[in-house]
Amino acid sequence: MSAASEKDVLSALRAVRDPLRQADIVSLDMIRGLQISNGHVLFSLEVDPARGPALEPLRQEAERVVTSIKGVKKATVVLTAEKRAQAHDPHGMEKNPPLALPVKKI
Repeated sequence: MSAASEKDVLSALRAVRDPLRQADIVSLDMIRGLQISNGHVLFSLEVDPARGPALEPLRQEAERVVTSIKGVKKATVVLTAEKRAQAHDPHGMEKNPPLALPVKKI
């Protein structure tokens, strides 16, 4: 039995679509931390916290699709619902601006 690759897994996951956003979970950048080892596939499915509980069927579908790939013995998909930092402020600088050091003029 040949081992499944990251490309195989992501290709299969393109068939899993977010019902609300009408696009696949790979294109929507919902896959995090993909790991493949000895036929075991593990990754997180990152979703909006407000939709977390309602997307359990999406997690199950992702797990089912990955398990069907030749070379995959087991798939574990974890649903995560964490808020990301805003794109305009990736390091939280607006909430906690760096301290301004006094400048001494010579």
